[in-house]
Amino acid sequence: MLIFLAYFYKMSHIGQNIKKIRKIRKLSQADFASMFQLARPSVGAWEEGRSEPKTDTIIAIAKRFGLSIDALLTREMTVNELFHLDQFKRKMDAAHSKKDITTTVSLALIPASTQIEYILNFKKADFINRQTHITIPLNKQGDFRLFEVETNEMQIHREGIKPGDWVLCKKVTKPAPSTVVILVTSEGIITKRLKTLANNSLIVHSDNPHYQEKEIPSDNILEIWQAEGLFTSQLLPPDRLEDKMLDLEKKNHPAFSKTG
Repeated sequence: MLIFLAYFYKMSHIGQNIKKIRKIRKLSQADFASMFQLARPSVGAWEEGRSEPKTDTIIAIAKRFGLSIDALLTREMTVNELFHLDQFKRKMDAAHSKKDITTTVSLALIPASTQIEYILNFKKADFINRQTHITIPLNKQGDFRLFEVETNEMQIHREGIKPGDWVLCKKVTKPAPSTVVILVTSEGIITKRLKTLANNSLIVHSDNPHYQEKEIPSDNILEIWQAEGLFTSQLLPPDRLEDKMLDLEKKNHPAFSKTG
């Protein structure tokens, strides 16, 4: 089983992979150690091959960066693997191979830092034209824009829309129920999920249960944008199967927790 790879392989590549992860993510040894509540010298010892991480630590590293435990232990990983670029390339190749994608559009990017400016100037074409634009293939009709998400209101269990993600949105007047919407209001830009659409207000809620649902009067809403896609620089979320495997091995093999 995957969990027992540590017993059958000499883990000569784990230190190399940790060092490569640090360089790609621009992390110091101290930064990397603090992510896993470890001492900095431990990271140096792994990278120099003087010691190996414990099994629980290897699993935590794999989960944190969305990587395969097998690959971390048995071979030096490529930059593409560490950035999940192979999977991204396959998705992009599949997208470009579809016959219905025939046009590209240039979309304005609205950073979280310019929210106030956007609220004041969203109707001014020169303001929109001054924003950074990105060209993407898009086969849908309508007015589209990209908004940066600033909070974790739509994130749950490390999944969903994370702070710093860009949401591809289409401008609408009546968003569909249960869809993610970005509401430009006189008080700010809100990213929520639509619960109820009434005549005089919208009731919206967050996927993150720590935030309360809100009722927003229609008079306060300047624009409604419905989410159509997502651009993220975050690594893929970890596979919870590895958590379940670890729990199972600990139950069946009492000595397992002492290894590493």
